[in-house]
Amino acid sequence: MRLFSCLALLTLQIPLFAGSLHVDNVRGVDSNDGSSTTPVKTIQKGIDLAKPGDTVFLKVNPEPYSEPGINFKKGGAPGAPIVLDGQGATLSGLVQYGIEEWKPLEGASGVYGTRYDFPLRFKQVSATKDYEKSAFSIVFFDGKPGSCAQSLEALEPGQYFLSLETADSGGTLYLKLPEGKTLSNTQILMPRRAHTALHVGKCYVTIKNLTSAWASQDSFSTTKSHDLVFENVRGCYNMDQGMSHHGSQVVTRNSIFDHNGATGVRDVYDDCDSTYEDCVFFENLVAGVDAMGRSHRFVRCLFLDNFGSGLSVSKQVAAEVEDCAFKGAPDRAGVRGWRCVFSVKNSSLEKLKTGISIAESKAVITGNVFRHCEVNEDWYFPEGWAANLAEGRLRSGENLFVGGVFKLSNKEPVVLWEAFAARTGQDAASRYIGTVSSSMELASGRIESEGRTFGSAIPATLPEKYQKLSSPDPRVPEPPKPR
Repeated sequence: MRLFSCLALLTLQIPLFAGSLHVDNVRGVDSNDGSSTTPVKTIQKGIDLAKPGDTVFLKVNPEPYSEPGINFKKGGAPGAPIVLDGQGATLSGLVQYGIEEWKPLEGASGVYGTRYDFPLRFKQVSATKDYEKSAFSIVFFDGKPGSCAQSLEALEPGQYFLSLETADSGGTLYLKLPEGKTLSNTQILMPRRAHTALHVGKCYVTIKNLTSAWASQDSFSTTKSHDLVFENVRGCYNMDQGMSHHGSQVVTRNSIFDHNGATGVRDVYDDCDSTYEDCVFFENLVAGVDAMGRSHRFVRCLFLDNFGSGLSVSKQVAAEVEDCAFKGAPDRAGVRGWRCVFSVKNSSLEKLKTGISIAESKAVITGNVFRHCEVNEDWYFPEGWAANLAEGRLRSGENLFVGGVFKLSNKEPVVLWEAFAARTGQDAASRYIGTVSSSMELASGRIESEGRTFGSAIPATLPEKYQKLSSPDPRVPEPPKPR
């Protein structure tokens, strides 16, 4: 009897046969059954048909998938997740805005406007100098990207401008048509309004091999769910986040988050737990990752040329950073932590205004390489290193400093390494060298000095396979290859 009960319970938890469902946005019909020969047309329909243990496969076509907000209305089961396998497909938020959408601006020839709800943060950075450095277009004229003007009065042909007219996110998007063009003979593509591309609010779900781009909000989001896996996905060119988690427990691997209007990834709510392995965050307009919630772990991740900071951690979060690389403009920060429990180990930080800035926190900073960063005591702990060392809240040692500038406070002049090391509690294993010779750089990316190895095993440069990802082509070239 006991054996029968156990078998019955197992049968309830795990389906006997995992199935396959197929989606084809060109040849599919949603009234089909989703078989390989009679696929459905939309991703949403494929997910709706799936049962625990099933995999929904997307057919890769030249035309990207475009749907108004995909939502997992049900999840999988322990050992039997529902899997969405994009197989390298692209999900695009761009849609055509026809003549009926636009109203002419009185007194301005060729200028038209439409009401548009866009994230406030995107509006705040959309016309700044930083935005111009890494801008991505959200308006395409006949497939060619428009550029963002810094004011309505400065609009030139082929440009657009976001006007924030209320205290909330509402506003108007204005554009000026290219020379010789009219609304009737111009295809205007823009992100769909109020649009998160794909949302998961159920447990035991896996998303893989999928690119999502040009959402007016986020590419991927989750809410209060667990046992979620994102693998080999890319979230890019979104007006808000590439990925946003709200109180979920998530593992993300081998994924890319780039050119987003706010952050590459944002984890919020007190009970959010996330792990990132072998991920790349680059050229996001606010930060690579903004981690709040409960606990976060970053392993072998690359944070490259994000504006603001590579990684920002706050609000009582426990965060671990290991074997990661941070690189950016000379006026940027690698890691910022506030009121958190934080560790940065065996990582590389290069050419940053601030390597690590941690305030009101408990921190371990060991085994790292700081290459040509400004190292400032106030930037590390605004309340001072000495108090944190005395109270046991800080352990900082076994670090290698290459070049750079040392200060004891933001208002004081540059000091020698010895004075900085003594003040900040660097142990005997920490050291300073002016330059790195080729014999010191290991094949892994780490640096060897006097018999000790420092830094990350990954180089602080964009890997070759990502070199072509910055194109503004609305088709999003080079999608993730299936793994």
